[in-house]
Amino acid sequence: MSSPSSLPVALAEHGCPSGGPPVQSAGPGCAPYRDYVGVDALQALQRPKTDHPAELLFLTITQVQELMLSFLVKEVWRARDHLFLGDVDGALWQLRRIVSAQQVLLSTWEPLNTMSAPEYLDFRDALGDASGFQSATFRLFEFSLGRKSPHLTEFYRDVPAVHQQLVDALADPSLYDAAIHLLRRRSLLTTASTDGHPLPEEVEQAWAAVYRNPDQDRSLFLLAESLSDVAAQFVRWRSEHVLIVERVLGARAGTAGTSGLDWLRRSADHRFFPELWAARSCL
Repeated sequence: MSSPSSLPVALAEHGCPSGGPPVQSAGPGCAPYRDYVGVDALQALQRPKTDHPAELLFLTITQVQELMLSFLVKEVWRARDHLFLGDVDGALWQLRRIVSAQQVLLSTWEPLNTMSAPEYLDFRDALGDASGFQSATFRLFEFSLGRKSPHLTEFYRDVPAVHQQLVDALADPSLYDAAIHLLRRRSLLTTASTDGHPLPEEVEQAWAAVYRNPDQDRSLFLLAESLSDVAAQFVRWRSEHVLIVERVLGARAGTAGTSGLDWLRRSADHRFFPELWAARSCL
């Protein structure tokens, strides 16, 4: 029997697969694909506030990004758990998928490149105080990788469930915490600061040791490269965001009173796993 995930898209157009029992549905044709994907629910979420076609594009891309970020958070947590269990191969498999999904996320900017500044300004006021800066999913993604900013959780106090989710993510170990834990298990880290965390300089030297002799512990070398891929993809996504904003918004303030372009540029300069990047200078 075919699983729901194996049902081809064509079923939505050509009815039930041969040999399969007919199903009752509100519309013509066969319903399993539509029900599994939640097509009706997805389409119901597309509620632009204006009739401008560029707003529908903007809304659709933003929703796709939210879905991809949510998927990435779950995959990062799976990779983290593999590392804590000492299953580096399992983590590498997850990281391979994460980088691939990040490439899809990066590609979502392309349709927005077709939107001109006048088109965006035609519906910008309809956004009101809404801003991508407010995305809790994006914050979870940052936290899951290891960039944790406790003060950012304060923006979500009016939504208790979301606020608690972010607070929990702050307390949970990140993907990078799991990688550092693995370095310690492999005897590449020995000392710790007064708060129990390894000194940044020691982490930097541990990664440098991995790179000086990549064949000595091949799994650690592959992990270092995979983490670098994840971090680099994030920078590409942020940098493309900067270009999009500069193209359609210029240097004016962002929605919800954000500083717009300046804030995005500073964010794009951030590097996840900083000691891993700094290790290159030690070689």
